[in-house]
Amino acid sequence: MPRVFDVDVSVPKGYKGVFKFACNAAWPQNLKIGYHNEEGNVEPVAERNNTTLDDWETPVNESERDNVYTISGEYKDRYDRWQKSNVRKQQQGNSYRIGFDDGFGDGDYNDIVTTFELNKIH
Repeated sequence: MPRVFDVDVSVPKGYKGVFKFACNAAWPQNLKIGYHNEEGNVEPVAERNNTTLDDWETPVNESERDNVYTISGEYKDRYDRWQKSNVRKQQQGNSYRIGFDDGFGDGDYNDIVTTFELNKIH
């Protein structure tokens, strides 16, 4: 099975996305969210780690196109180097659980996690 390091989520017009975070790991973890702007670049918009897990919301999408966000995770290995984490995205009702596995062999995908859901604003 190929390794997957990041996933995208989309926010349609009239919605905002809400990210909630959790972490269950002994090693340092980091989760990054990037926004795909209209010029085609990905700009960093949020970052969370083991100790900073407060919720984050996207702005309400007022554009005619879906706003796309990329979520990626990383962990510090035993040599104190940042490594990309494998990711798994699972739909749970109207939300997604996006879990990262830090590569130490347990395959639990709960080392750092975000739950993403859409809220209709108008």
